[in-house]
Amino acid sequence: MAFIVFVIINDLWQIVNYVNWYRGVTQWFYNTDIYGNRYFNASSGIIRATGIVGFFGLFGFINLIAFFLTRRYYTGKWKTLLLSSFLISLFLSFSYKTIGALLVLLFLQYKNKLKFFQIVGILFVIALIAIPKVVASMGESIILRLEQYVTEGDSARAESYRVMFAEISNFNLFGRGVGSFGGPASVTYNSPIYSEHHFNWFYTIDLTTTDTFFPHLFVEMGLIGGLLYLLVLLAPLTLSWKRDKFKLVFAVYFALFFDALFSYSLNNIAFLIVSIGFLYPLYFYREEEPILTEDVYNPIDS
Repeated sequence: MAFIVFVIINDLWQIVNYVNWYRGVTQWFYNTDIYGNRYFNASSGIIRATGIVGFFGLFGFINLIAFFLTRRYYTGKWKTLLLSSFLISLFLSFSYKTIGALLVLLFLQYKNKLKFFQIVGILFVIALIAIPKVVASMGESIILRLEQYVTEGDSARAESYRVMFAEISNFNLFGRGVGSFGGPASVTYNSPIYSEHHFNWFYTIDLTTTDTFFPHLFVEMGLIGGLLYLLVLLAPLTLSWKRDKFKLVFAVYFALFFDALFSYSLNNIAFLIVSIGFLYPLYFYREEEPILTEDVYNPIDS
């Protein structure tokens, strides 16, 4: 319950963030460029929702968890409103990886796959009619990211994996050091790894990090360090989960590793605290009675 309340507070506070953004007020979570100018993360011309956590990726992720928690455990009359609120907030974060994870998870959980595609298709058509410029901008943004990170043979992501496999073939067992590859710190302090592998991703326009988790992990921590890190990360899976609870566990891990394919967020301590640390209370939670016994039809949950 405390987690759901926390997410609701974030979603309501985002209204304040929108008002301040519209008024041109500089907010505490804005970033600063090298010239001292303040800027914010935006997509499709709209500020990305951050709530009080200050980061759009985390904001979208906590709404994802809240959605599946509410979908599973809450049976009261506000269920449809809560689920809709979490979904809208998730989409307003413009966290494309989290949105993608949501769609895949819903597809896996829906018994009627045809109905799932019908609902998604209807929502897409409505969005295309209501906000065509936003949808078009989101499409362009997704294509740009795919080109910069995935499809191009010399993309930052492809180059990162090239370096990772080269380091593995050189029997890099204990790593080159945390912060030595892929992130802004490695460029600031002139890490020698880039010149060794003839890799100059940091000269790419508008690209400040390779955002590639596994190369970060295995280059910086080595084979042994990387595997130990993953073992700690996967430790909750060794518990004897009941089937219904494991569905939530699967949702958390799928969202994390889906995100890891496209970014470095799996190493973000905020994600770990919210997701992995959240699994243990879930494991020891004993479900006795529903919060409310009133049955309410919920089209999202069908």
